[in-house]
Amino acid sequence: MVEGIDKLAFRSKQVIRLFNISLRQLNYWVKTGLVAPSILNAEGRGSTRVFSYRDLIQIRTVKALIDGGMSIQMIRKSATYIKENLGINLPLTARLLTDGKSIFKVVNSDDELILAVDTLRHQGQGVFFVPIGKLVHEVEKKVEEMRKAA
Repeated sequence: MVEGIDKLAFRSKQVIRLFNISLRQLNYWVKTGLVAPSILNAEGRGSTRVFSYRDLIQIRTVKALIDGGMSIQMIRKSATYIKENLGINLPLTARLLTDGKSIFKVVNSDDELILAVDTLRHQGQGVFFVPIGKLVHEVEKKVEEMRKAA
């Protein structure tokens, strides 16, 4: 992580440039309570909102979920479930997965098996996860060892 990034403040104009979203989108997400600026909320015409780094994570998560096919209503329902049932105050900073039909909150994982809760259907589900990056590194290491032995 960039040193000191958690102490930075970001105005709405910076946020929309960072994530290529419209001011209208950001305003709607804030107005409907999907995300909230934790440093300063706009009060009246001409005032500005100021977001923290953690707020940026939530905004980027919303955008990723929308890009993945999720609706605002589904995201809101999922965030509410995570907050109320799993006790996470900033639900959109949690480890989430989506298949485009639902949003899963990772509740337990090891290297290859992830236990996730379907936050829209409220049931647990095992998801098999293949860590490709780790496998690539493992293959590269084995090839290198084989070359050295030859």
